[in-house]
Amino acid sequence: MQVEVRSGMTKSSLCSGTESWQEKKCHRTVPEAEHGVVSDEVPVNGSSSVNVSKALKQPGKASSKNACSLVRENSFSLTVTNALNDAKGLRIYADRLKSSGFVFESNEIYFQAALKFLGVAALLETSNSESGRHGDMNQMQVYSIATKLCEMCAQEYEKCQEMAAATLAYKCVEVAYIRVVFCKHSSSSRDLKELQATLQMVPQGESPSSPVSDVDNNLNNQAIVDKAPLAKGNVSHVAGTHAVVARNCPSFRRLLDFTQDASFAMEASRKSQTCFIAATSSLEDPQNIEWIASVKKVIDFGFQDVDELISLVQQATQAISRSG
Repeated sequence: MQVEVRSGMTKSSLCSGTESWQEKKCHRTVPEAEHGVVSDEVPVNGSSSVNVSKALKQPGKASSKNACSLVRENSFSLTVTNALNDAKGLRIYADRLKSSGFVFESNEIYFQAALKFLGVAALLETSNSESGRHGDMNQMQVYSIATKLCEMCAQEYEKCQEMAAATLAYKCVEVAYIRVVFCKHSSSSRDLKELQATLQMVPQGESPSSPVSDVDNNLNNQAIVDKAPLAKGNVSHVAGTHAVVARNCPSFRRLLDFTQDASFAMEASRKSQTCFIAATSSLEDPQNIEWIASVKKVIDFGFQDVDELISLVQQATQAISRSG
C-alpha cells in the first residue's frame, strides 16, 4: 500500500463534493432509510423513493427550502463520513507500519491522520446538528483524537531530532486544545456564574469575607476540617460548604476540565516555541530559509481558521522535505 506523506486537510478537500451535489439537488432522490420522510404527507421509506423536484411541485408537500436543506444535510453527512474513514484508514495503516518496525514512516502517517481528524473536528463545528455530532462522535471527541495523535507525533519527532516537524505537531496540539476551550466557553461561563451565585450566599453569623477566599480556605483545609472535632458553632458552616460542593460537583468538574484544556494549550505553545528555537539555533545554510519562514508562519498563525492552519502545516512540511 502506497500513501503519499502529505499532511493536512483543507476545507475545499472536505467539501469538494458539496457543490456538485447541490447543483443537482433538485434532480436527486432523497435517501429513504436515512431521512424517513420528506414531509408529513410524503413518506419516504425503504420500499419507495421520492424525487425532490416532483415533491416540490405537489401542493402541500415539502417546501423547496426544506427539500434543499435535506440534500445539504445528506451531502454534509457523506462528506464527514468519508473524511473520518480516510483518517481512520491512515491511522490503521500507520499502526501496521509501526508494528512492522517502520517507526519513522509510521509517525509521518500518524501525523497525516491527526491532521485529517483535526480537519473533521473543525468541520463538525460548522454543523447545525446538535453539539456538532456525527453518528456516535462529536467535535470534542474528534479534537481529542487529534490532540493525542499530534502529541504522540511531536514526541516521536523530538526523539528523532526532527525539531522542525515537532514544532508543527505541537502547534497543532495547541490549536486543537484552544478550539476545545473555545467550544466549551459558553457552558463554562454558565457554570462559573452558577458557582459564584451559590458561593455569595454567606451563612448567618459568618463574616462577609470574599467568596473566593472562602473557597480557597475550605479547599486548603478540607482534610483538617474533616478530621478535627467540630465546635458547635461551626457545624452549620461546614455542613453548608459540603452541601455547596456536593450540589455543584458537576460544575466544578467541568470548570476544572476547562482550565486543564487551557493549560494544555499553553504548554503545547511553549513546547512549539522551544522546538523551533532548537531547530533554527545552529542553521546557517541559505537553503533553510524557505522552511524556516514556512514554519514561522505556522507558529504565528492563530486558532480561528483550522483549515488554513492545516494548509500552512502542509506547506511547511513540504518545505522541510525539500531542504533535505
